[in-house]
Amino acid sequence: CWGSNGSGQLGVGGGEAEIFAPRRVDTDARFRQLSAGASHLCGVDDMAQLYCWGSNLNLALGTGDEANRDRPTRVVAVATEIIEVRAGAFHTCASDVFGDVYCWGSNSRGQCGVPDVSAVPRPSAPVLDGALALASGDSHSCALRVDGVWCWGSAERGQRGDGGATSPERRLVPAVEGARGRVAGWTSTCETGPFGVRCWGGNEHGQAGDGGGPDRETPVDASSLPREVVEIEQGANNHACLLGEDRRVRCWGFAGSGRLGDGTEEERRAPVEPVGLPNAGDVAVGAGHGCALSLDDRVHCWGLNLSGQLGEGPEGKRPFPAEVAFP
Repeated sequence: CWGSNGSGQLGVGGGEAEIFAPRRVDTDARFRQLSAGASHLCGVDDMAQLYCWGSNLNLALGTGDEANRDRPTRVVAVATEIIEVRAGAFHTCASDVFGDVYCWGSNSRGQCGVPDVSAVPRPSAPVLDGALALASGDSHSCALRVDGVWCWGSAERGQRGDGGATSPERRLVPAVEGARGRVAGWTSTCETGPFGVRCWGGNEHGQAGDGGGPDRETPVDASSLPREVVEIEQGANNHACLLGEDRRVRCWGFAGSGRLGDGTEEERRAPVEPVGLPNAGDVAVGAGHGCALSLDDRVHCWGLNLSGQLGEGPEGKRPFPAEVAFP
């Protein structure tokens, strides 16, 4: 890991606020899936065990206390095998082998799916069953099930997709029956299905994929995006990237600090390809940067670099991809 480490979120130990080159995480666990929040990370290892580390603001690590962790720490409150974990800004959700969903951390907008509490200290009772995929945003959460996408938590930007209902309880998002792909969201949410991509929520920079306009309180066809999509990732500051079935990465939305990777800082209401990026097997986005894993296992990053999040530094930004050098 590399970048900001003020709360120990890189998992390499404390004492350094920023790390400008990749460093091995201090753990014997072999992770098969990772997810990063605002300043904490969680991962599932090859034994289906759950670990979290970094900032424990609002109890986001699920350890039951408020102490930060600067190395991966096992979350023991969930006894079953974990399939997926998704870190939101200050909360976390995970699903187990049975499809049960557990959430913990900040619950200020109902994003943990638990009524009448401001924070949930550790995983306890499931908040939903039958989950196939998860998303955790700034202050909302969603899960893909056979019967469609369910969301709960904040709806102030329409990110819950239910028409702006005031209650934070779980609701089935209308018009996404038959959804089959992954959901993703921060202040907006997207899902893939047999008829292409549909998005809802924040849209002032076109991040809902329909060319821009007002926030979308119900799903709209993301007409500016390709239909065959493997993965969509939403950034914390109004941009998004996708990985197509053709293995090409495309990004759109707010372009400050070059976070779209096309060599400019011009906002794009339709997706553009990062300059010179090879075909990819995975893509991830942060608040102001993006990274992609190529098919030959190289990592390229672009965008904001104030804390070394591009794997080098400290230069302020880079509007096009460059390969990260690993030790």
